[in-house]
Amino acid sequence: MKQPEISVIVPVYNTGQYLARCLDSLVAESEPETEIVCVDNGSTDESAKILAAYAARYPNIKVVSLPENLGAGAARNRGLENASGKYIRFCDSDDWYLPGSNRILYEALKKQKVDVVCAHNAFAYEDESDKETNESRIDREYYNPARKGRFPLDENINVNVMLWNKIFKKSLIDKYAIRFPEHYRHDDDVFWFYYHSVANDIFFLEDEVYAYYIRRNSIMHEMINEKKHLARNPSSAKSFTDVTYVVLDFLQKHNLLKDNLDRFYGFASRQFALYMLHGDNLAEEIKKFNRKMKSVGIEKYIICDDDIKGLYFVDGSSSVPTCRIKAWLYRLACYFSFGSAGKRFRQKAKEYRRAANMLKNSSQLKDL
Repeated sequence: MKQPEISVIVPVYNTGQYLARCLDSLVAESEPETEIVCVDNGSTDESAKILAAYAARYPNIKVVSLPENLGAGAARNRGLENASGKYIRFCDSDDWYLPGSNRILYEALKKQKVDVVCAHNAFAYEDESDKETNESRIDREYYNPARKGRFPLDENINVNVMLWNKIFKKSLIDKYAIRFPEHYRHDDDVFWFYYHSVANDIFFLEDEVYAYYIRRNSIMHEMINEKKHLARNPSSAKSFTDVTYVVLDFLQKHNLLKDNLDRFYGFASRQFALYMLHGDNLAEEIKKFNRKMKSVGIEKYIICDDDIKGLYFVDGSSSVPTCRIKAWLYRLACYFSFGSAGKRFRQKAKEYRRAANMLKNSSQLKDL
């Protein structure tokens, strides 16, 4: 078989009752030429038998078997290592592609000459009663704002982290050795962060190309199980902060840190916010991060406001008097401004007063 245009990577773990539906949708995607790389993550149900049967029937299905469940990130990495297509897509084994999915994304990528194309997902519910409960949450978390066309992938654009509604260039993935961090939570967020950091342009489509299947209470179970796990194993929460150093190493290795500094701090703040909810010794974790940033020449620090449980960034060159002067100037400007401008100035004055107090009182910036 000649080199396929697209490799679809499918991690599989105990999804036997949904797997045939997934694979049927993938083998139906005959244009362009596609290989399907299924990674069995040590399944204990009938998944392995189903994969073997489909691989015997369809020569474009490749099965990689792992001895045990190493996590979705590890499975996707093995899939990348065994993929031979020019472009990469992902699919979860309980979801499926909508008709023409590969062709729609592939043609847009070739025509627009961009590094990634992003479309929309459709959502399917095992229990329709879940739809009303979860629809607004899903729309908020997984859909892009109304957007169509070509955009530069710079720090000013926000793109959802879902992998399944996108197509990626394997040459770019290979050039920067982009992989999923294994044994960390939210590894797909990190993969997208890496790719976003090295890609130039993105093209948005309005088409729906992927069916995201929401099993009964799956969102609630996922949230509850994670909370229970973290409550029993507080040390696991450190994976939220530890992964920031993995991302930092990637950016430094490829000289990308300065061009992606604001995005990196946005990522770090989310990870520390998650740690703040589930972990212990937040102040020590923040101090460790601030020391690390100072060691690489970036004097921009995270500090935590214990009174309102908020995380903020401050420039290392800021001082208490400077912040107080700026707060006073913005407060003065409020008296000569009306409407939205006045509201904005009041907010800035409040921020600088808070920054002055935190700089004065924060132990997290001492002894860096």
